[in-house]
Amino acid sequence: MLISKRIKWLSLQYLVLLSLSKSVLGQGEGGGDAINAATTNEANPDGSCEPITGYALKQFKVDSSSEVTISNNSVGVLYNCVAGTVATGPSTYIQIKEGYFMISEKQFLFLCTAGTCKASSTPKKGYYLPSTTADTTNKLYSYVGDSPSLKALTNANDGYYLSGEDFENNKYNDLIKCSSNTCSKLEGPSKSSYYVSGEDFDTTGSYYKKLINCNESGKCTIVVEPTVLGFYTNGDGKTDTEVKKLIDCSTANQCKEVYEQKNGYYLHVQKPTGEGHYLDASGIDAGGKYSKLILCEHDDSKKCEFAAVAAERMTEEEGNYYFLGGKDTSKVIKCTYGDDGNKCEEVDGEKKAGYGYIDFGTSGNIIACTEGTCKSLNKGNAQVAADSILAQNIGFLDANEGEDASKNIIICFNSDDVCTSTLIDGVQRHAFLDGTSYDSNSKIFKNVIKCMESGGCTPLESVPLYSTAEVYIDAGSSESEN
Repeated sequence: MLISKRIKWLSLQYLVLLSLSKSVLGQGEGGGDAINAATTNEANPDGSCEPITGYALKQFKVDSSSEVTISNNSVGVLYNCVAGTVATGPSTYIQIKEGYFMISEKQFLFLCTAGTCKASSTPKKGYYLPSTTADTTNKLYSYVGDSPSLKALTNANDGYYLSGEDFENNKYNDLIKCSSNTCSKLEGPSKSSYYVSGEDFDTTGSYYKKLINCNESGKCTIVVEPTVLGFYTNGDGKTDTEVKKLIDCSTANQCKEVYEQKNGYYLHVQKPTGEGHYLDASGIDAGGKYSKLILCEHDDSKKCEFAAVAAERMTEEEGNYYFLGGKDTSKVIKCTYGDDGNKCEEVDGEKKAGYGYIDFGTSGNIIACTEGTCKSLNKGNAQVAADSILAQNIGFLDANEGEDASKNIIICFNSDDVCTSTLIDGVQRHAFLDGTSYDSNSKIFKNVIKCMESGGCTPLESVPLYSTAEVYIDAGSSESEN
């Protein structure tokens, strides 16, 4: 590029030589070498560069005979002033050959490629990385919002930004990552992932109000104020086989990155794969117990939500409370309420017939784990009167009582949604219908829990044959029903 020696004495921060067409700048077969420098002011005595403002930015014809207006899509060359000193000499100019550069006063974003720069007043919406040879002050250029305007950002919050450089079909293919006020391009973001958006970061509370969602094809969009509470898969550091971090949005519009994942489950925003309760890893204590649960349902909503294992749902009485587990069908979740709140853990369900747990997760239900598979039985299988069959209340040995289960009977009544555990003195020849033995096809109970002279109760080991039939008083029903 042949430039007049006088260019070294220019005091403007940027000398822009742009054209409305190739002919104006002489960019025909001779390329850009035909551009002549325009006469401008001299450099400052100390060799510094005088910042250019407002309409001081000019574009000249090749012969410098007159000015022309820089407009959208103008093409030409762009120079950056490099300050000197009295000792080293006056300021000099270097050509900006690659990258983005913005002059906000003129509302133009320049994209320079192989030494040729093009001005745009309406670039694609998004964020842009400044050319490192042209702008060391600003961290990002932005053109975002419903009524976008070009802005130069001297500071950038930690987080991710949608890159306007690769935007198509209302989706973004690339992101910009900023950390400690240093920004770089992130090519090919993780698929089916989320990223914290630095666009709207609350510095007081240190949380993010927006997320960026990248779909299964790696195309990204902004999520304005995520309303679905829970944890999101963090694309930062994610591989095909491992998620290194999560994004905690369990509080509305207050998202934070989770760097240390603990044993347990996190409420994910996608549909559940298993119904039941899960130990919430966000509520684990130093002793390995959990104070929170996650409930996943397979009703029409097919959703998971935080289960409030807290005073508003759990009686303020010390004791154990049980929930149907979703991870392992052979286990139940046991929560113990005490002075220091709730402590939950996963325990093996009692497999023996006739045993059950009051299901605190579903009022009126009983959890039975007969033969190693735990299920929540509606009203404990208590039956209302129908088709000439009398109403039937049922009983379970209270598995929560351990060795004393035989002296504690859970009775479920067909008339309401309440099951209660009662300490009893078993009376010989009294019995309860075994709630775990109900056959939904034949609609009969195949066993009973009999009470013995010793005071305890136990399921029959085998049902007597017709010829040796035994008769018991139904201790689970009222006197009129016995």
